[in-house]
Amino acid sequence: MHSHANRGGDFNHHHNDHGGGGGHRAHHGFRPHNNNAQNDNSFTLGISEQQQIMMASGGGAGGTGGDADGDNYHIHIDNKPVFNGRRMRDQKERKLVDPHSTIITEYMQRRLYRPSMPYTMPYYLPPQHSYERILLPMSSTVGNEAHGVLTRLERMSKNTERSPINVVAFSPSGKRLVTGSAKGEFTLWDGKGFHFVTIQTAHDDPIRAMQWDHAGRFLVSGDQSGLVKYWETTMNNVKQFKAHHPTEPDYNDRFGERRGHGAAVRDISFAPNDGTFVTCSDDCTLKLWEFKTSTNVNSFKGHGSEVMGVEWHPYHALIASGSKDHSIRLWDVKSGKQVAQMESHKSTVFRVKWNKNGNWLLSASKDQLIQLHDIRYLKPMSTFNGHRNTVHCIEWHPFHERLFASGSYDGNLMYWIVGTSEEEGPAGVIEHAHNQCIWDMEWHPLGHVLCSGSKDGTIKFWIRERLGATDNNARRGNYQNGGDGRGRDRDDY
Repeated sequence: MHSHANRGGDFNHHHNDHGGGGGHRAHHGFRPHNNNAQNDNSFTLGISEQQQIMMASGGGAGGTGGDADGDNYHIHIDNKPVFNGRRMRDQKERKLVDPHSTIITEYMQRRLYRPSMPYTMPYYLPPQHSYERILLPMSSTVGNEAHGVLTRLERMSKNTERSPINVVAFSPSGKRLVTGSAKGEFTLWDGKGFHFVTIQTAHDDPIRAMQWDHAGRFLVSGDQSGLVKYWETTMNNVKQFKAHHPTEPDYNDRFGERRGHGAAVRDISFAPNDGTFVTCSDDCTLKLWEFKTSTNVNSFKGHGSEVMGVEWHPYHALIASGSKDHSIRLWDVKSGKQVAQMESHKSTVFRVKWNKNGNWLLSASKDQLIQLHDIRYLKPMSTFNGHRNTVHCIEWHPFHERLFASGSYDGNLMYWIVGTSEEEGPAGVIEHAHNQCIWDMEWHPLGHVLCSGSKDGTIKFWIRERLGATDNNARRGNYQNGGDGRGRDRDDY
C-alpha cells in the first residue's frame, strides 16, 4: 500500500503528462478526511500545497486542471489558459537568433581548454544535429567559408503599408536594423528577434543612401532631392543640409508649381577615422564633407554620367566610385585628383566594395557580371558570371575574406567564394529570394545573419542551415550540411 506522499507524486506525474483532471484523481483514490473538505478546498493527504491548489481548481470535471503561481493560480479549461477567472491568450515563444551561445563555446574551447590552438586553422563539423552544441561563431570559422553561406530563411518582415525598401543598415553593435523606404520612412527592427520596433518619417523624398559611422554614434542618410541628414542612435535628427543640387534648371509642373529635378544622393561612405565622409550623386560628382561642420572640403569631377556607388578605402585616403558611364575610378582624397580608371564593364556600375585586405575591389554592374579587381595591377583578376539580370548590390562577409553575397534585379540571391573556378559557379543560390528586385543587403556585424531589402516591400533575414538538415530544394543544397559549399561532402574529419 502506497503512502499518501507517494500518491501525491503519482498525481503530479499524471497531471504533467496528461493535463490532470478530476477523472485522474478518482482513479488514484483521493478522498478528503471530512465531508466539508470539498467546500473549503482543504486536503490532508500529505501532498504539497501546490498540488492541493491544482486539485481544487480542477472543479472535479474531466479535462480541467491548474497550476500554482504565488497567491494566484492558472487553471486550464478545455485546454484554454485562465488566470484569476479571465481567459488568457495563448503564449507563443518568439524566435531569436542569438549568437552568444557560440561565442561562449568559442571562449571555453579556444581560450580556456586549448589556448594554443591557432585561430586560422580550418573548422569543420560533421553533419549531425548533436554537434550544434559546439558550433562556433563566424569569427572562429575563417578556414571554412561555407559556414558563411546563409541559405535558410529565418524571418520575413514588412510594414503594414508596403513600400519598396531601398536601403538597409545594421548598427555597428548589431542591436538594431534600420531600413529606408521609397516613402522616406525609417523602420527600426530588433537585431535578434527581427521584430518591429518603431517607424518614423525621416525624409520627404525616397531615401537612397544610409551609412553608420564606424563608432556607431551617428547615422547619415541621403534622399532623392539631394538632402543629407544626421541621426543619433535615438533616431533624433540633429542636422540637415543640401549636399547636391540639380544639374538642370527648375521647371513648372502641371500644377504651375516650381519643382527641382533633384540630384539624388546615391551612396555614402565614411573615412576610417569618421572625421569626413563622401557622397555621390546624379550630378556626376563626388563630394567630400567634414562631419562636424558639414562643410564641403572637396569635390571630385570626372565621371561623364550619374555616379551610382562610392566606397572609402578601409585604411588609406583612397576612394573608389562606379558610374553609369561604365567606368570605375580611383580618387586621391588629399589632392582631389583621379589616380586610376578601369573600364572593364560594358554597362552601368551600381556598386563598388573594398575588401578588408585593402587590395581587392568588387564591382556589380548592369551587364549581369561581378568583377574582382586587384588595385596593385589595376585590372580584373576574376569575373563571376551567374546572374541572369542586373546585379544591384554586393556585400563582403565581415570575417570570411573570400566570401561575398550578391543580389539581382530578378530577386535572386547568390553567395560566391573567391578562388573557385567559373565551372563551379556560386557557393549558394537562392532563386527568387524576393519577388522583385533586391535593392540592398547587409551582413550582421557578427556575420551570422544576412538581411536583404527588396522592391517588393519586404526584408528577409537569412541564417545558416542546421547541421544535418536536408532539403531537395535547389535554393539550399549542401552548403552548410557537412559540405564545403561546392557540392562535395566532408564525411572524413
